[in-house]
Amino acid sequence: MKRLIIPTLIATSLVASSTYDYSYDAINQTNSTEKSLFMYGKFEKIIRFDMLNFEDGVLSSKSNELYSEIVKTIKQYQKDSKELKISVIGHTSQTTDDLSENSIDSDTYANRIQNLFRPKLSTEESDKQSLDYANSIASKLTNDGIDQSLLVVENRGGEDRAFSQESCSSRELNNRVMVAIYLVKQPDKDSDNDGVLDGMDKCPNSPKGAIVDKNGCCLDSDGDGVYDYKDKCPNTPKGVKVNEEGCTLVKTLKVNFKTASYEILQDYMDDIVEFKEFLQTYPTYKANIIGHTDNVGKESANLVLSQKRADSIKQFLIDNGIESTRLSTEGKGELEPISSNDTEEGKKENRRIEVTISE
Repeated sequence: MKRLIIPTLIATSLVASSTYDYSYDAINQTNSTEKSLFMYGKFEKIIRFDMLNFEDGVLSSKSNELYSEIVKTIKQYQKDSKELKISVIGHTSQTTDDLSENSIDSDTYANRIQNLFRPKLSTEESDKQSLDYANSIASKLTNDGIDQSLLVVENRGGEDRAFSQESCSSRELNNRVMVAIYLVKQPDKDSDNDGVLDGMDKCPNSPKGAIVDKNGCCLDSDGDGVYDYKDKCPNTPKGVKVNEEGCTLVKTLKVNFKTASYEILQDYMDDIVEFKEFLQTYPTYKANIIGHTDNVGKESANLVLSQKRADSIKQFLIDNGIESTRLSTEGKGELEPISSNDTEEGKKENRRIEVTISE
C-alpha cells in the first residue's frame, strides 16, 4: 500500500514563539520554565528539521544521515556564539485503547483471530515509547558533544500523527522524533553607552562621553578632523590646519618672494585677498604672520628680511580693512625650511608666509 506522507523539508527556518503553532501540554517535559520559554519566548529564528524515524525501535539509515546534519547545524550555531535551546520531542503512532472501540470488542474466536493482526498500542505504552525515542536522541546528541543543558526533552505519545494509520508502513512512520533549534533573541544593547543601540550603531566603540550622531558615530561639527568630544576649539574655520585638540590653527599662504625682496608679487595677490576675506568672515580670530627665507645671504640679514615680508602682508591687510589689533608679525629667517635649499625650486618654497590663527 502506498505511504501517505506529509511532505516536509530537511530543515526549515521560522520566526515563531512556541514549539507548536498552538498551545499544548507535553506528557513529559523537563520543567515548566522551559515550557514557558518555548511557548512565550522570543526567538531570532527557529530551525525545524524533518523527522527522525524509528523502525522496529531503531533509528532508520536515512534518519541517521539527517541526524548528522542536525549535529552539524547545532555546532555551527554554537561556533557563531549563538544562544540556543534544542527541543527533542518523541512521538508514536495512534493509541488503540479508545473506550468506544474496546466496548464493542468481544472474546469470540473470530475476534481473537482479528486481534492478532490489529495493531495494539495503549496510552501507557505510547507514552513510554515516545519518551524512549526522545531520550535516545538526546543521549546521542550528548555523546556527540552537545551540552545536555541545551536539550529540552518532551514526549507526545500518539497525540500528533503526521501519517495515515491505514497501513503498517505509514503507521510506522509516526514513530519519530522531531528536533528543532531555537535561537534565543538577544535584547538589543548599547555596548558603548552612546545612546545608540548596537543594532543601529555603525561606530560600536565610541569613546565614553562622546557626542554621536544617529548612527553612533562621533560628531565633528566644524569639520576640522577632530571629534567634538576632544575639540577644545569647536568652531574652527573651514580649511585651516589644527592640532590634535582642534586648536593652534596654521594656514600657509601661497605667497613667495623674489630673492632678497619683500615686495608682494601680483601672482600671489589672490591668496592674500582670500585670507583677508577669511579674517572678515571670522572676526574673533587673530593672526600672527610669520615670514621665512631661503639660505641665500647671511643669516642675520635673512632674519630682517623675513620680518619685512611679514610686515608687508600685515600692511596689505590693514589697508584692506582688517584691524591692526588682530594682526602681529614675526620673522624666522632661514631657520624653518620646508624644502631643500639645494635646488631653486626648494629655495622658492622656503621664501614664504605662514599664519598662525588663534581666538
